[in-house]
Amino acid sequence: MKFSEYNIKRLGMMLVGVLIMGFAVTIYNKTLFGTDPYTCMVLGMTKLFGFSFGVTQLILNCLIILLGVFFAKHFIGIGTLFNMVCIGFIADFCTFIYDKFFPDPETLTVKIIMFVLIVILHSFAGSIFFTAALGVGAYDILGFLLHEKLKINYRWCRMTTDVICVIIGFSLGAVVGIGTLVTAFFMGPIIQFFTDHFSIPFLEKSSPSKS
Repeated sequence: MKFSEYNIKRLGMMLVGVLIMGFAVTIYNKTLFGTDPYTCMVLGMTKLFGFSFGVTQLILNCLIILLGVFFAKHFIGIGTLFNMVCIGFIADFCTFIYDKFFPDPETLTVKIIMFVLIVILHSFAGSIFFTAALGVGAYDILGFLLHEKLKINYRWCRMTTDVICVIIGFSLGAVVGIGTLVTAFFMGPIIQFFTDHFSIPFLEKSSPSKS
């Protein structure tokens, strides 16, 4: 990859996206409204095995990446690797800092405000990460792989993997709530909004085709 302004922007968008995604896990956990389906399963697995969130997510991500290497190598990029390794440990670090310096939210109003803000911020992170196009997230590989191999609409493949993750997470003691439903069904349109109105216009300003 040549380090043009365009590619530097892509790298920056990917890194900021990963950082915010890790931070989002901490805030979701503090609101107790539930998390996105994959995080829900990872949290359930942490209860089962006793590892930290970061270690558990890294193990699961590695297993998915191995599957991707054999059957969907074209989806894997540097962004995939950063997503695989960093998000869980960023979440662990942010949780450590939060617990050390901030109190857990107690009132419902504060929890709702925190949740709404983090859904918006998480959606923004997803938008810039996907627009950077440096590889999909580890979990995202599953939906794309099912779509390619089974020739089923991607939306149904993603919904299937999400439902399986929620069932596994819930059965292992992870919190499943309104937040799980909101992240599963409403983040998509918010991500698209940010993609259309910020991420693509921001990246296109330094696109090679514009120079």
